[in-house]
Amino acid sequence: MVSKYNSSYYWENLIAQNKPIWKGAFQNLSLTRDSKFIHCVIINYDKNIIEDNWAYYPDVKSMLGFIQYVFVPTAFFTWLSNEFNEFVVPIAPSYEILGYLKEFNKKHQENFLNIMKTTIEKLNSLWYLTEEECIKEIKDFSKEFNKQWGEKNGKLLSLNIFEDSFQIGEYIIPKNHNDVFLEVLEEEIGLTKDQWEEVYTKVYENEFMKRQFINILNYKIGCCG
Repeated sequence: MVSKYNSSYYWENLIAQNKPIWKGAFQNLSLTRDSKFIHCVIINYDKNIIEDNWAYYPDVKSMLGFIQYVFVPTAFFTWLSNEFNEFVVPIAPSYEILGYLKEFNKKHQENFLNIMKTTIEKLNSLWYLTEEECIKEIKDFSKEFNKQWGEKNGKLLSLNIFEDSFQIGEYIIPKNHNDVFLEVLEEEIGLTKDQWEEVYTKVYENEFMKRQFINILNYKIGCCG
């Protein structure tokens, strides 16, 4: 069965209507135990672009669709395009974006464009996997992506995947943290370690916690994890 999320037109329509797909609850859907989380960062200091967003999606395939049809094209567009100085989410299929970037970056960006093409092809190959296989491949993909697109000349692209709130909780405050780190983090997010654990362990049982959890990630934590 073909997933509706495996369609550039589906995502282009959401972007054109300014639907909530980047930050917080995808399409304002309620958080469930099937929801998957993304932390994506796009930075280009020359353009004064700092996009640092946490979001959740109803399942693995909706998350894959966002990564393939929205995040990756936008990330590469921000990295490679010299025409726009503001943050732009391109509304076009990936092959059109590739063609545009190739036309305007003929001299020194060919290697980056080849990487982008390979990246899209890799993501496209994941649609026919099972949910379990797909989430594993996406997490492996994100690790390689982050290695490849770490900070270079004031630019950075980052993508982190979490299967549930517990993985996020332990990512923000790892078990091997030191006291100085914990003190700084608690001051930053306004929660003690125990309070933070109360939030991420009870998020599926409490409607208030569901709403607060993603807000804490976006407006208190950001990149500090």
